[in-house]
Amino acid sequence: METPNPKTGFFQSNTARLIMVGMLTLVLFIPLALVQDLISERSYRQEEVKNKITSKWGGPVSFYGPIVKIPYKAIEETVNYNENTKQSIRQRRWVTQYAYFFPETLMNRSAVTTEKRHYGYFEAAVFTSKMNFDGHFVKPDFSSRDIADSDIMWDKAQLVIKTTNLK
Repeated sequence: METPNPKTGFFQSNTARLIMVGMLTLVLFIPLALVQDLISERSYRQEEVKNKITSKWGGPVSFYGPIVKIPYKAIEETVNYNENTKQSIRQRRWVTQYAYFFPETLMNRSAVTTEKRHYGYFEAAVFTSKMNFDGHFVKPDFSSRDIADSDIMWDKAQLVIKTTNLK
């Protein structure tokens, strides 16, 4: 003879248990989303404070140079076509162009010191640098460019040194 199964309630069935686990999972997503929002807000705030500190001190720095910039006269030729006369018109004029020359040798000695700056419980690293350059330029050679010595404006030559941040 078969023994009848005792009747079980809905809350003791496997379906009810799966529904309860699913509901608990969904409910626990709420605090997880709140924690993720807090983490993203704090990281945004940290970047904001870091930018505030470094903007007062100075940001990244790139240093270019020394480069010798020498102006020279060159002839620029333009050709324009006249629709009325159906002829090409050539125009020539003197323009100033520049030649750039790098040093033959260049030695750089840099001493960089870093400090940590604090703002609240945030911190950012800032630096100070002292640079010493020692180099040698040779007389620029314009012969490869077919430029006459009389067209070179030696008196207007410049030594160019450029940096991206003067702070």
